[in-house]
Amino acid sequence: MSLKKAYCPHCHFKNEKNHVFLVNEDALTCYCPRCLSEFHPKDVINKYEQILNKKISSAKMLLYSAINMHLAYQKFADLIEFDSDCVDGYYGRLLALIYMSTLRHPRFDDFNLMFEISNSMFRKSNLEQYVRFLDKCNNAVKEYDIIFIKRLSFKKYFYDIDCLKLYFKNLIEIKLTLKLLLKEVSYIKNNLKFSNIQLISLEQDLTDNLDKNTNKISDKYQTFEGYTYTFVEESKNGNILLGHSDNRKKTLLKHIKPKSLNSSDKRKHIIKDKVYPDNTNVYKLMKITLPMFCIFVTLMIISLVLLFALKNKITFLIFLISSISFAFISICFIVLHLISRIKLNKRHQLIK
Repeated sequence: MSLKKAYCPHCHFKNEKNHVFLVNEDALTCYCPRCLSEFHPKDVINKYEQILNKKISSAKMLLYSAINMHLAYQKFADLIEFDSDCVDGYYGRLLALIYMSTLRHPRFDDFNLMFEISNSMFRKSNLEQYVRFLDKCNNAVKEYDIIFIKRLSFKKYFYDIDCLKLYFKNLIEIKLTLKLLLKEVSYIKNNLKFSNIQLISLEQDLTDNLDKNTNKISDKYQTFEGYTYTFVEESKNGNILLGHSDNRKKTLLKHIKPKSLNSSDKRKHIIKDKVYPDNTNVYKLMKITLPMFCIFVTLMIISLVLLFALKNKITFLIFLISSISFAFISICFIVLHLISRIKLNKRHQLIK
């Protein structure tokens, strides 16, 4: 007897999880244990799979196109609540957690904790899919590593010592995440005896990234003030201890406006907290531009009909100008729609 999850469309519970029940797929008929409705097992099993796939697609669309990562995280969490055995839900939630990282609040420690809780389930799932997920995590961490240093410095000069301390603190968190990913890759390769081209490439990439990360932590860095700093250690309470040179070197960056992480100094610009791109506004633009294009095309057609229907010179001129205006506006809307769609697709392919 093979039991599968099914979905009852007749129940009236607000929580969709209460619509789910187990059925024997080989049986001729089955009954919902709550409303006692009679079904053919395949019908309610297919209904469950349709709803599950719709939830997965909706959450992945937000994640891969970078449309509101907090909402994507919540959708994957709801997916896990709906089906606690859905591996895609756990993958998506963890990946969304990385992309929720900001400059001042990276989520790598949270990711590490949740990953270690879930990795035993991942090891029992499709290993090719698991390796693809680890590769996506590695790419997300690399992207953060590339972008966040640009927020804190200009031409390898950090804006102040607070920026440098935050840089080292985030580097340490990144290092722990890279180590965790590399450890998992080694486990798949050595313990689960699985290997493919992507896994070998990922192992090499993670090893190289860890070496680069170690070199970055041991390097010397200069601030706009002219002092050179090196990393000493991270204290037990999480403070970053730095050593600095007594010699002060002049920097040729006086024309650059100073920036700061806090708003105490009004003479300095506040460094933005966002690291990863957020395409929420681009998505809204894509959704609104196509209907607006259709509206103005309709208005243009109406104007053209009236243009040829009315023979008065004044009305002819009015509708001619209106037709040209509507045509121009409709072209603008369709161009904006195409640009926003291309941008979303580009981000979608990058993450996926």
